[in-house]
Amino acid sequence: VPGGAYPHAYLIPYWNSERKVDEVQFQISVWGYVELIRRSGQVKKVWADVIYSGDEYETNSGTDGKSIVHKPNWFAPREKRGTLVGAYACALLDNGETVFEPVSAEDLELARAQNRGKSPAWATWPDQQRQKVALKRLQKYLPKGPADRALEIDEDPGTRPRGIIDAEGHEVPGDDEQQQPQGPLDRAVEQHKVEQQVQ
Repeated sequence: VPGGAYPHAYLIPYWNSERKVDEVQFQISVWGYVELIRRSGQVKKVWADVIYSGDEYETNSGTDGKSIVHKPNWFAPREKRGTLVGAYACALLDNGETVFEPVSAEDLELARAQNRGKSPAWATWPDQQRQKVALKRLQKYLPKGPADRALEIDEDPGTRPRGIIDAEGHEVPGDDEQQQPQGPLDRAVEQHKVEQQVQ
């Protein structure tokens, strides 16, 4: 799926033991969620990270909301970063408010265990998957935008299109050509733009 070095989504094969075939599922990446959250038009910046016991961090919660100060030890060898503490996501809104959502190591493990089809991404890119969990939880507290539909599709397998698709390939237009909406993410963004113009 287009996105260069940071693809916005993946087509992941899952084995269907009843049909005895691999089936491909569309999954939004951590970068895809970041991009969709930004497209709401009310979020200036959004980011997520993972905390290990070797990092310095402080969290607070109170009448001013939740906050975090995190000094990660990014350049230490993996074994020296320590054990997983949790993950978090933050967004800076246009009005200057910062929204922060933490996710404990226990909740991250629960998300991994509940992962339908046991996505290979959890084994290959665990920190990106943890950041994605935090972003999905953060999204529920942010202004409405294209990411809401993506979150609904990603969280509820019942909303995913089912069936076999037989499609011919097509050329991808260059940067100088106008690209038409191709998939569910693009259609969600276009629908959100239309709804904003009506309001």
